[in-house]
Amino acid sequence: MVKQYPYRIFYKNLSSPSSQNGDGDFVNVGTNWVDAGKCRDEANTGKSMINLLDGKAYIFDAIILMPPKGVSLIHGMEIEVREGNEVRLKGKIQRFSRDKFHSRAWL
Repeated sequence: MVKQYPYRIFYKNLSSPSSQNGDGDFVNVGTNWVDAGKCRDEANTGKSMINLLDGKAYIFDAIILMPPKGVSLIHGMEIEVREGNEVRLKGKIQRFSRDKFHSRAWL
């Protein structure tokens, strides 16, 4: 049986507190990956383009499709698409859209 969303999407949580190192620079104490739910990915083999928030055209690498009611991903957020423990896809969100039948994220 074919699953509509066979993979899991994770985003990098940078909300952990920062601390100062010996030079006085602020560094993140730690980051963790948060499971955002089920997804599937599709490579952009046709070199399709999207318009970004600033109006520039962008040839995206892949599109990630997720159920419509889930986590909202923001521009610039680092994500990973995993199949079990294997990372299938890694990148930064360029655009996110929540529609009636699914949510989409472009990398």
